[in-house]
Amino acid sequence: DTAVFDASLLFAIIVYSILALALHSLIAWFVGRLTALQREALRTLAELPGDRSLRERLVPLVGAKEPWLRGPALQALARADRDTFGLVLSSLDPDPDWTVRASLAGALADVGDEIALGLLYTLLKDPDPRVLPSVLEAVRKARGADAVDILRRHLEHADFAVRTAAAEGLAALKAQGQTEALLAAWKRS
Repeated sequence: DTAVFDASLLFAIIVYSILALALHSLIAWFVGRLTALQREALRTLAELPGDRSLRERLVPLVGAKEPWLRGPALQALARADRDTFGLVLSSLDPDPDWTVRASLAGALADVGDEIALGLLYTLLKDPDPRVLPSVLEAVRKARGADAVDILRRHLEHADFAVRTAAAEGLAALKAQGQTEALLAAWKRS
């Protein structure tokens, strides 16, 4: 009789384990879908006119564990409430994830004041070249024709993507007299 009991208990444990794994997988799938939905909602909010009533919901997302939420949350907060964005930003350390720092550049371009511009100039020194294309675009957006010198200097950057972003920025500004610099950057590629 103990062999039957042991087999029944073993069968129950196996069934329970399978159900637990299935439930865990279902929860992980559902949470992943919610995170993707949150990210897209934040990206949309970053494009819409600001709504100060959203700041209570956006501030916690700036500190989310997932970097793909932190970046869009910064952009949406900058659009929703510039004062709260500035306050939150002043209390943050540089984000360890390069995508968040790149998103921050876009948010700073939207703010466009002198403090934001100073932070953009700091981001131009980011050690990860993957951040620089976004920063160059943000500087171009914030400074307009005054960004030509910065963009021209980055045509000499070692990273191809940075050189491409600089060239695209110069083209977007329709900067005159940049033919030689653009040609030299193209030859380095």
